[in-house]
Amino acid sequence: MEHHTIRAIVRYDIPKLQVSAGLVVLTSSWICQPCDITRRFPAVPEKRLPVLLHFQADALLPLTCFLTRQPSADFLILIDQARWLEGHPECFISDPRALALGRRPFRFESDGELRYYLCEYQLSLSKFLTGRIASLATLTSLPPQRGRAARS
Repeated sequence: MEHHTIRAIVRYDIPKLQVSAGLVVLTSSWICQPCDITRRFPAVPEKRLPVLLHFQADALLPLTCFLTRQPSADFLILIDQARWLEGHPECFISDPRALALGRRPFRFESDGELRYYLCEYQLSLSKFLTGRIASLATLTSLPPQRGRAARS
């Protein structure tokens, strides 16, 4: 298996490393191969001081996969705030590469992919709302129902 350096997006904030989601790093192409979830890969930030960091493979999204996956659960969406407030049904970013709005939102797979997208396409957060759609399986507890006692 041939190895080469690739660019990857950090999927989520990693406070221990002081790394924010959306940061682009240079790392091994081996992160694209199936591996043990605990395996760590060395990486260096693309545009900061060259400091060696180590990431688990699931923390990095290869740039070749940017805007290619749309998960069915646990994703983020972008909403045009002005159109949303007007009640317009075509208020979601539905084609992120063309910046097209539509009724069906594009599903961003991680905080990092969304943050990188906003920077890469130079979009203002003041114009957009973000939404997170999570599956019930990711919730640790359900909120109490209104007007009813919570079941134990």
